[in-house]
Amino acid sequence: MKYYMDITRLIARQNAPNATGIDRVELAYARHFQNNPDTIFVKLNPYFGPCAVDYGNATKLIDQVSRKWSYDSSKPETDTLTDPAHQKKKREWNLGRFELLKLIARQAPYSFGKPVFGNQNSSGFYIHTSHSMLEHRLFFQRLNDKAIKSLFMVHDIIPITHPEFCGLGARPKHEKRMATVAEFGDAILVNSKSTGTKLKNHYEASSIDAPPIMPIPLGIETSFSNGPEAADAAPPENYFVYVSTIEGRKNHTFLFNVWREIIELNGEKAPKLVVVGKRGWQCESATAILDRSAELRNHITELSDLDDQKLKTLLTRSRGALMPSTTEGFSLPYVEAQMLGIPVLASDIDVHREFKRNENCRLISPIDGEKWISELMALAASKPANKLAQNSSLEAEFRWKTHFEKLEQYLANI
Repeated sequence: MKYYMDITRLIARQNAPNATGIDRVELAYARHFQNNPDTIFVKLNPYFGPCAVDYGNATKLIDQVSRKWSYDSSKPETDTLTDPAHQKKKREWNLGRFELLKLIARQAPYSFGKPVFGNQNSSGFYIHTSHSMLEHRLFFQRLNDKAIKSLFMVHDIIPITHPEFCGLGARPKHEKRMATVAEFGDAILVNSKSTGTKLKNHYEASSIDAPPIMPIPLGIETSFSNGPEAADAAPPENYFVYVSTIEGRKNHTFLFNVWREIIELNGEKAPKLVVVGKRGWQCESATAILDRSAELRNHITELSDLDDQKLKTLLTRSRGALMPSTTEGFSLPYVEAQMLGIPVLASDIDVHREFKRNENCRLISPIDGEKWISELMALAASKPANKLAQNSSLEAEFRWKTHFEKLEQYLANI
């Protein structure tokens, strides 16, 4: 079977300093299908739909971004909000979609090749794993040629269900994306049953006929296993870790206010909070606390751009991982923390219930401050517990190898 793997996003994002979660998914797919001799890499042309990219240039690109987005602990960390080089790149990649397509078209190694739809000899699957360009129906019109079937991955519909946590105009834009997926897809892949249920409900509420929706959990990096810790880390004695982009739906402000109460109860003996993640959307109240609160300054540390080994060490030596977010599509750090076997306190939301695997994972309402304080104080007061033994079934469940095995079984039955 031929696979037409869309790498439009990788081409557009190849100069981005860091990878987003969706970038990493598309890269994982590109690396997987790179090893399949029946793979044709494609990118979107606004007039001809998916068009072939030279295989040699595509594999060079995949190798290049794989190296670029691999965390390198030898690189100095910079404040991404003030670093001039980062701001320049940020401006470059905030171009409008059509301007971006013009930019891509000028890149000689990735100039548009032959259209892959409309050829009577074509067959197989077109695979699109990002939300990129889906709001532009025009780009996908040729997918009506059913000689090639189409698979789209939907990561979440948060702009539709929780538009208050997204930028202006995000909801109608995402509605257009989901309409494109329903119109041109033969199958939809989602990262969780939770995302699948919300997407199905959206289509039903909008009276949109949709193709089958299949949930397959994402894979995680092999470095997040319950193995030996790095020897060079020296974390605080008593701390918790929250790994997340700082944005409204992640509920940082709530957690910071919980910490105010903990400090009031314990003074200087209060546990520390380490926040690991970049600053993102709708986070002004949280960043104002981080930047200006004298009360919390000595108890909350903000980090970003940790390589996987440093992050793993930080987590395994902590009192536990925290995930108080109000909504998620998959919640990768939640799964990673459970794989490490450390205590986890997370919000009691559907996706966290779906992926709860360990007995030392506790789910609490994301608005129940008193319960969060009680659970945090109990963990902080207890003797540091030994990590759970490595859960081999959990590790197998969330590997990319498992993901692609399930994907190929699914595709074979469509």
